Formats: sequence, C-alpha cells, structure tokens
Amino acid sequence: MPNINDVKCILIIGSTSGLGRGLALSILDLPSKPTVIVSGRRQERLDELTSSHGADGRLRAVKLDVTADRATLKATIDDIIKTYPDLDAVMFSSGVQYGSDFCKPETINLDDFLVEIHTNYTSVVTMITFFLPHLISLG
Repeated sequence: MPNINDVKCILIIGSTSGLGRGLALSILDLPSKPTVIVSGRRQERLDELTSSHGADGRLRAVKLDVTADRATLKATIDDIIKTYPDLDAVMFSSGVQYGSDFCKPETINLDDFLVEIHTNYTSVVTMITFFLPHLISLG
C-alpha cells in the first residue's frame, strides 16, 4: 500500500477518542471511500461513532481491548480478518500515559508503569505479529 488513498479497508486501533477518532473521521472523508473499522474498549463510544458517522455503511466498529491476553487478541484479530478479508491497512492509535515523578521514586506506581508499557508497546508488537501474515498475503 503505497498511499493512504489506495486503502480499501482500514482498521484503526484505539479510535474512539483523540487522535484515533480524528484519523478515522478524516480517512472516512477520503475521495477513495475506504471502509473504516473503528475499534476500542468502550462499546458506547463505538456505538456513538457508528450512529453519528456511519450512515453510508462504510464505518464499522469492532470492540477490541489491546490489554487483553494474547489468546484473546489472537482470536479477535482472526475474527476481524475473517469478517473483513479485504483489510489492507492497520493503524495503531491506542495508548495510555501515567505521570511518574522519577525524582520521587516512592511515588511511582509500578503497576501503572507496566500497564503503560503493555498498552503502548507490548500489545502493539503482539498485534502486528498477528496481522502480518494476512497483510503479507495481500502482496
């Protein structure tokens, strides 16, 4: 896929708010009219997006929690690929950020730190690994 205008079907992971939502709505407006699959943890936000922007049927929604265990992520991604075999692009926009004051190590919440690393890095690498065989098969 050399250009965003060539996309037929794109999944935007973490698209119920912020940059992901903005990307989804911008891509939905492209003249090439790709199918845009929004995803996120909160069903009510997915429902709001599809009800307010999905009248022409090109905006779809998939509930996806990037912090789920590996087996659940694999099953969800396999289901997405089965449902949308023309999926030819994936964008990762999910993320969290917790403030940490490293000048005061006693205030650092290591559990939050691990969640941040898992959400922003480990889960992305895991999902890329699961999407790659399908994307490579498209040529």
